[in-house]
Amino acid sequence: VETAIELGALIVAAAGNNNRNQAFYPASYDGVLSVASSAEDDLRSGFSNFNTRVDISAPGTFIYSSVPDNKYDFKSGTSMASPVAAGAAAVLRSQFPLLSPQQIKSLLIVNSDNIDKLNPKYEGLIGSGRLNLFKAIKRENSIAVNLKDDIIKSEDKSGVIKSGSKIKLDLVFENVLDNIDNLDIIIGNDKFIELEIDNTVFSFQDLAMGEVFSIEDEINLEIPKETPENYNFNLKISACSKGNRIQD
Repeated sequence: VETAIELGALIVAAAGNNNRNQAFYPASYDGVLSVASSAEDDLRSGFSNFNTRVDISAPGTFIYSSVPDNKYDFKSGTSMASPVAAGAAAVLRSQFPLLSPQQIKSLLIVNSDNIDKLNPKYEGLIGSGRLNLFKAIKRENSIAVNLKDDIIKSEDKSGVIKSGSKIKLDLVFENVLDNIDNLDIIIGNDKFIELEIDNTVFSFQDLAMGEVFSIEDEINLEIPKETPENYNFNLKISACSKGNRIQD
C-alpha cells in the first residue's frame, strides 16, 4: 500500500460489511480512502462497518450492477460503495490533472454532505459525509488540512501511559489544497471519558499550499484515574476557517 501511494496511486477501499466499529484493511491504512456505505435516505447501511478511520460514505445499498452470465442485478455492500467513490476520484483527476491523488482524496472529503444528524449514533464514525461529486467538481470547498503525525509523550519516566498519567500531545498537519488566510485547529474531548485538556484552540495565519505546520508542547492532557485499562481515547480535531468548520 505504501509503495503504491508513493508511486502516485490513490487507493480506494471498502470499509467492510460486519456492522462493527472496527478497523478493516486495507481501508484503514494511512493514505487509503476508506469508504462506508449509505442508503438512499443517507442513513448508514445496516451492514456497513463504522470507525474513526472511515473517510467518506457513498451509496452502497441496492446498487444496480453487473453479475456473472452477462446479467445485471441489485447488490449491496461497501464493495458497491467504494467503486462509486473511486469513479468520483477518477472524474476529479481528469478534471484537475495537476492535483495529486492525495489532493483528490481531500477534495472529495471536504466537499461531502455531512449526514451526522441523520446518524447521531455514528457521528465521527462514517467519515466526513456522503460523497458529493458535484460540489467537488465546483471546488465549493478548497480548504483541506491533513493530520500527518501525532506524538504522545508521557511524563512518566517509564513511558507507560495509564490512569492518572500526565501527557503531552504534539500534532503535525499539512495544508493540502488552497492557501489558507486564517485557520483554527480545535481539540475536542472524548465522548465517554473526559480528559483534562489545558489548551484546545490554536490559530494559524497565511498557510501556503503544501505547508507543514505543527502544535508542539502546548497540548497537556491528564488521564482520569477512573479510566479502565486499555481504554482507547478518541479526540475530535476540527479545522475551522473564518468561523466555518471545514473538516474534522
